Amino acid sequence: MTIKLYVVPGSNPSTSARLALEHKGLDYERVDLIPTIHMAFLRLAGFPGRTVPALKIDGRRIQGSLEVVRALEDLCPDPALFPADPAQRRRAEEAERWGEAIFQPVPRRLAWWAIRRDREALRTFAEGARLHVPIGLAIRAAGPIVRWEIHTHNATEQQVRSDLDALPEMLAKIDAWIDAGVIGNHTPSAADLQIAPSVRLLMCVDQLRPLIVGRPCGELAERVVARFPGRIGAVFPPAWLPSAKAENARASKAEGRANRDQQLHRRSWTHKARQGSDRLEPGERRDHKNGVFGVRRLLPRARARFSRPGQRSKRR
Repeated sequence: MTIKLYVVPGSNPSTSARLALEHKGLDYERVDLIPTIHMAFLRLAGFPGRTVPALKIDGRRIQGSLEVVRALEDLCPDPALFPADPAQRRRAEEAERWGEAIFQPVPRRLAWWAIRRDREALRTFAEGARLHVPIGLAIRAAGPIVRWEIHTHNATEQQVRSDLDALPEMLAKIDAWIDAGVIGNHTPSAADLQIAPSVRLLMCVDQLRPLIVGRPCGELAERVVARFPGRIGAVFPPAWLPSAKAENARASKAEGRANRDQQLHRRSWTHKARQGSDRLEPGERRDHKNGVFGVRRLLPRARARFSRPGQRSKRR
């Protein structure tokens, strides 16, 4: 049996397919392709689509990380990539589909947007790859490739900012699945192999790595994907980062509390008393008609009236 895997260096779905082959213990030949150019190469190789991973098994052609995993599961059922229990399998498949359709594009868009501003990052992602082209030449000629990938994956500024805003919630969702035992078990499942490479790609970004290291999803990614080449420097504006937004939200909340406390203080009787006198003089009393805890001096005539003997009994 001859197995050939076509990948793009630094591609998170390509890494998922490679991990699945290694989990099954199958020997395969890896073919590294240059981004964008890989689309024409795959068509020439007889594949119907233009995406990686692309797998050829004795002439049979499969594309897409989900499809590759299913094909390998049929080819070699043991060791399994899905739980035997039907309910657990449904949860694992749900996490796998979310990882492929929702989560997988996020680090890819962030990476291409960042690479446009840090072209040397391409060199780090190509580490260990056999591209059959000098890496220096590939980097110098990468401008059109990067622009095309940004266009293909819709890595616009608006979309990238939206991805960064959604990132904390996505990481929390992965952590919750780990806590619930859906993923992150002793034996990796197809969902682990789908999600972990995407987390690992995020960890290649210097500004995003502190958000992930030390939490369950980061530990899962480093355990499942022991090595993931690539590093992207500080290219995102600090105000875009989730950590900065969380800090700004905390500061704004604290400022709002301080303003409310100050307003309450100004309305309190203590503050009113400090503006005048802290003690009431004879003939004064607190009167709500003159404002909250206001003070009004009684009229001398009223005081004299109420001081007459028998006045109150006569009124009664």
